[in-house]
Amino acid sequence: MDLDQQLRRLATRQWGHVSDRQALELGLGPQQIRHRTARGEWVRVTRRVLRSAAAADHPLARAQAMLLDVGGTAALARTSAAAVWHLPGFEPDPLHVVRDRDPHVRRSELGVVHTTRTFDERHVTTVDGLRVVVPMRCVVDLAGDIHPARVERLIDNVVGRGLGSYRSLHRIIGELAGRGRAGSTLLRELASARPPDARAPESNLEARVNQLLLRAGHRPLESQVDLGADDWIGRIDLVDRDLHVVVEVQSQRFHSSVLDRRHDAERRECLQAAGWVVVEVWDHDVWYRPDAVVGAIVAARLRAPRRAA
Repeated sequence: MDLDQQLRRLATRQWGHVSDRQALELGLGPQQIRHRTARGEWVRVTRRVLRSAAAADHPLARAQAMLLDVGGTAALARTSAAAVWHLPGFEPDPLHVVRDRDPHVRRSELGVVHTTRTFDERHVTTVDGLRVVVPMRCVVDLAGDIHPARVERLIDNVVGRGLGSYRSLHRIIGELAGRGRAGSTLLRELASARPPDARAPESNLEARVNQLLLRAGHRPLESQVDLGADDWIGRIDLVDRDLHVVVEVQSQRFHSSVLDRRHDAERRECLQAAGWVVVEVWDHDVWYRPDAVVGAIVAARLRAPRRAA
């Protein structure tokens, strides 16, 4: 295989890009590289990176170019990493990469380079051929940059999509969220409301209910809990195990037919027979009458001890 074939083969694995260093390692000298750019076969992206003239322009291709330009341990981070993981509301541009702190770190005209003393290869993986921080590292890095409510949604999105767990959230906070780090206090508060073995909410409504409780100064509820063993009742939307309270979040769209109402009534009777205090809240109230939703849950919690007694 000649040098040009080797160069093209390498570029194919790197979104059409190669670094000058890689070309030199293959055996091409500086003059040979200049000759190929002069012929139009390769395009100079930065003074350290080349792109095949046949390669299509794509946000992830530009991300690869920046990783090669920065070199070393560089990995996509922050909003760029969130975009690679397809987390809602994030775009790869402007590009952000992170790498270990080094006096010889390269800056890049393609984006922002962050350096940190807490860089750890355990927090880096490869997605579509790109080095990128794992989702929970992305959450920790963004916690000081975006609105607290968005950080909360981001955590639950990561867990809900199977990209991480609350256990990994607790672990990475312990590793990274030290004193003085932006967002550390918020992260610890959010983690305290999400035990390591908890499940992520399966709907925006459930997440919204817990947000309302937290803002009103009340404990959040556990999401998606299976109740009953041999006499299994079902998976419940939200549960307070300590006070034996369950909250069912109902939607007009999915719980308005006669059959739906009958099923809900049977389920409610089973829960009450098993000693649970049942609260039903509706989607409209969750979004437009939040005080009523919080009031209903607080009232049920106040009833529960007397019921148990």
